[in-house]
Amino acid sequence: IFRVSICNRPYDGRATARINHALSPRDQWVFPASRFKFRPMSKPTQRRLAAIVSADVVGFSRLMGVDDVGTLAALRAHRAERIDPKIAEHGGRIVKTIGDALLLEFPSVVDATACAIEARNGMVGRNAEVAEGKRMVFRVGVNLGDIIIEGEDILGDGVNIDARIEALAEPGGVAI
Repeated sequence: IFRVSICNRPYDGRATARINHALSPRDQWVFPASRFKFRPMSKPTQRRLAAIVSADVVGFSRLMGVDDVGTLAALRAHRAERIDPKIAEHGGRIVKTIGDALLLEFPSVVDATACAIEARNGMVGRNAEVAEGKRMVFRVGVNLGDIIIEGEDILGDGVNIDARIEALAEPGGVAI
């Protein structure tokens, strides 16, 4: 870890960058500041209040270990038939998917909760015909919080808290 400070040399006023090694403050290197490229943030940070939903398949690694092709096909079918239509119906958007996990954003916490419960109820009916060891069960967390918008992605405490809430949900449950 390094600390960089920009200073003007007292004898000619030219800018220099001084790098102080965090672990040993006695070691210092001085370079012309022109060797460093400083990029100011081009846009101000955009924030908004949103309902965040995170969902994850319980035991997905185990299911993939048993039958990766079948598990992936089942996940795609669940999403296409039950989950994605409910997200669109309730005005949500899929921010990102990471393997079996979904990160969703909704303008309303009521819509987010209704979507999560309806998708969960649809999965219960769908899983009734599937053997116990092959059932795809989701764990869902819903949180209302402040988010930072970075392109199409969302970040911030609201997202971090939602991930923790999702981890607290029972398999097949929705934690709010």
